[in-house]
Amino acid sequence: MPKELETYGVFHASTGDRIARLRETLEVLMGLWSGEPFSYDGQLQEARQQPIPTHHIPIVIGGVGPKMLQLVERFADWWNVSLYELSRLDHPRPLVGTARVSVQQMIAFIPEESQRSEIVAKARALFAMYGGGLIIGNGHELVDLFGAMSERGIERVYTWFADFAAVDTLAASGERVAALLRR
Repeated sequence: MPKELETYGVFHASTGDRIARLRETLEVLMGLWSGEPFSYDGQLQEARQQPIPTHHIPIVIGGVGPKMLQLVERFADWWNVSLYELSRLDHPRPLVGTARVSVQQMIAFIPEESQRSEIVAKARALFAMYGGGLIIGNGHELVDLFGAMSERGIERVYTWFADFAAVDTLAASGERVAALLRR
């Protein structure tokens, strides 16, 4: 992230300044995407974007701080909660308006029971700091965990694989987890 912050000219900006800049960006985008002439804070006068979007462009905003939650409520279609903030998911939920909930989740997939102890040990050694942000299981266990998330109103899960998405893991989870979810 430091390189990204530097690239966008906000490396030395405070968190509050970065949030204010995001708010400004969202306000400008909404105005430009309307297709109507748009003026903004002396920076834009009767600006107009052409062509205008042919359909609604969904906005995803992450964060759990009060200022970010205000942006989520005002602008977002999706509120994304990062894996290190999952323990704070339920408390701010009433503050996000109609935004749908998505989460980031670290997964240690167990393709074969004979590999369970090794996979659990490696995943916990690398990612124990994420607490509830790390889930471990075989296909059926993961489907049950995703089902429990769905019951909590979580509609989308962005998965990170604890083995850094090894090809074999992706293939096996696709065959087992995705197949079970399709049912």
